[in-house]
Amino acid sequence: MSNTFATELMPRILAGALTVLREEMVIATKVTKDFNGAAGQLGQTVSVAVPQAMDSYNITPAATAPALVDARFLAQTVTIDTWKGSRFNLSSTDMLNYNLQNSQIVPNQIAEAARRLARDVNQAIFAKYTKIYGYTGNAAAALFGSNINNLADVDYRLNLQLCPAANRIVAIGLADRQDALKLDDVKKNPQLAGDTEAYRRASLGMLYGFDVLHDRDTPTHTAGTITVPANVTVNANTAKYSTTVVIACGVGAATAIKIGDVIQFGTPAGQYNLYAAQNDLTISANSTGSLTLDRPLDAALLAATAVAFPTGYGSGVQCIAGDPAGFALVMRVPGDSLEGAPTLGPSMAMVDPQTGIPLKLTYLPGYHAAQFELSALFGTDLIDGRRLTRVATYHA
Repeated sequence: MSNTFATELMPRILAGALTVLREEMVIATKVTKDFNGAAGQLGQTVSVAVPQAMDSYNITPAATAPALVDARFLAQTVTIDTWKGSRFNLSSTDMLNYNLQNSQIVPNQIAEAARRLARDVNQAIFAKYTKIYGYTGNAAAALFGSNINNLADVDYRLNLQLCPAANRIVAIGLADRQDALKLDDVKKNPQLAGDTEAYRRASLGMLYGFDVLHDRDTPTHTAGTITVPANVTVNANTAKYSTTVVIACGVGAATAIKIGDVIQFGTPAGQYNLYAAQNDLTISANSTGSLTLDRPLDAALLAATAVAFPTGYGSGVQCIAGDPAGFALVMRVPGDSLEGAPTLGPSMAMVDPQTGIPLKLTYLPGYHAAQFELSALFGTDLIDGRRLTRVATYHA
């Protein structure tokens, strides 16, 4: 078996694992991807291009062309900050049977290891919800409690943010999926009735222009508090494009803002009027404190402008809706161990030809038995907040 171990068994294990990842990474395969087959390392940063809104202009025929202007490019930096592994054991008999294609047990072990890595990637993406400033829904009511009409509000929020109309999804939790399956709006959805692959893809069909997916890892947010909102205000005039706002709590007022809380200033109108807090901030009565925002202010703020949470805000599950390209996922092949590190057996990397997902398999030798380790090296971040919104929902 030693002559065929690396050339036959390891490629077969990797191929099976990559097939599972391809099927399990529902959200990850839809985000902006940078899957490079080259080796990477923890802490490495990668620049990801972000599409920008463009201006148009009037064309006036003339003898000479107008002066050239600089093209605008924006790149967000994503740090490769996660290296996850999942191990499974094989005896020498297991390895021989698998190599001879006589066992169905070993492939299931491989599938579970790969499925764990897929979930790790999904969870890492959802963890970036704290940078999403879009907000709709009601933290005290179920998203699909009686109908699908709440998706119309989600559509409106995304349109205000100039999110592209194509490629929109809404990722819901298991309880919301259960609610949706009971609704006539869904049962009679012609998109679902005509799509035999819908359930395999974790899809409930298209509703209000959204491809409805479910995921057990949709994030849960614990909201902060603002007591006596009328007495919680902006402390001083704050310039447009500022990312820090000083907040004042007056008589009887206090705040305990949490990272990821969505904040609004005054009674805003227009496209961008919500901001996500990027630091915990506790302020007692008759005191001030500085709040860091996820992005620059869209307009200047006047002193005494009210500070509040949006309507329907509160703790609970945060479904994610919009164009998933607002997230970025960067994956690299983990490098080899350093010389002098504990002894490992051979390793092999493979890139899925369909999705570009890279994965590494390492053999950890033992006595008449062995462990194998599947590993993935990746980083993720929110790169374009215009494309996404949170959708609050509630289940007792």
